[in-house]
Amino acid sequence: MLKVYWIIYNNMSVETKNQNNLSTKRTILVPPENPYVILHETNEEEMESWYYFLKWKGNEKNLIDLEKQLSSVRWFLYPGLGTFDLDLEHKVSEYTAKEMTKPDLNSCTFHRKFDGVLQPINLNFQNKDKNKRKIKKVCEILGIGSIENFIDEEDIDPEDLAEENSGDESSSTDFSETDSDSSTDDSDHEKTHKKKSNEIKARNIKELTEQLKNTGMNVKRRQAMAKRMKKNNG
Repeated sequence: MLKVYWIIYNNMSVETKNQNNLSTKRTILVPPENPYVILHETNEEEMESWYYFLKWKGNEKNLIDLEKQLSSVRWFLYPGLGTFDLDLEHKVSEYTAKEMTKPDLNSCTFHRKFDGVLQPINLNFQNKDKNKRKIKKVCEILGIGSIENFIDEEDIDPEDLAEENSGDESSSTDFSETDSDSSTDDSDHEKTHKKKSNEIKARNIKELTEQLKNTGMNVKRRQAMAKRMKKNNG
């Protein structure tokens, strides 16, 4: 004889007992008051995936338009390219979005949160474009965190930025491999949310920093990225 299922509501948790008298729990999700949607990028070269949390309210029209364009592509992970997906159905709270910027799991960049206004994004698809051509266009416009070019007010805590030794980009601070152990230790704690360039070849951190100038990031983040890249590449 089957036992009767029962449910207890307590602090938004639901507990049920099945016919084998085994208890399971699930959490009831409440729609967030200030929702964020997730733009998901997977990069073939870096072998990483990144989440970009974008504010929903006030950006609905441009987000829906971007999702429509991305959905028209049949995504495959080609060498040197990436894939994108924008989930407008499963929104998350601002608190969840903020929490997700903290885990240090990737070697290239962190997950990122944007609170600003999203500008219209035209991926420039043409009727004659083949599928791979569309993928290339998306990667050229949005690849490796370039969503930052279309939305402002990135939410970054001060502790997640590198220490800046000088406000001048021509700082004479030595970032070479022969720096003291204290410089190496400092790099372990420095964070950056910016992209790195596709072609980085240098003999030391100072050269890496110089090469990263072309990426457009400020000196503070550029120095942090150079140190992080040098550490990860041995």
